[in-house]
Amino acid sequence: MEHDTGDAVVELEFTARAEADLAAFLHFVRRQPFGNPIRRRAAIDAALERLRLAPEGCRALKVVQGQTYRLLVVEGRILIPYIYTPGRAPGESGRISVRAIRHSAMEHPLRAVRETPNIPYGWGRSAMWESIPT
Repeated sequence: MEHDTGDAVVELEFTARAEADLAAFLHFVRRQPFGNPIRRRAAIDAALERLRLAPEGCRALKVVQGQTYRLLVVEGRILIPYIYTPGRAPGESGRISVRAIRHSAMEHPLRAVRETPNIPYGWGRSAMWESIPT
């Protein structure tokens, strides 16, 4: 997936954990009496597209081995921790690695978000964390 931000393309990738979290979240929403998984998925997708325009605009949570973990909040309750790695040279592609997609009602929604991305970065693997203090 790519998006032209004018001078560089910001790529978006999901870890296996984030993909599993998204499936579990949508399944949870589907089971609710007034749940609307199509609307929730559309809200998540729209927020991720906006994030590609300003990937450093969300609150920084923690820095691990020089990489800043940030938090995108969708609809006030969907938490999406991610890492943004800018391109090395001007005009070179940056990358957003979505680490998880969790509902804020979960017990410790930001704990145990640790794994390397599905697609390795051209500059090496992402740092991992044990948990983020909540």
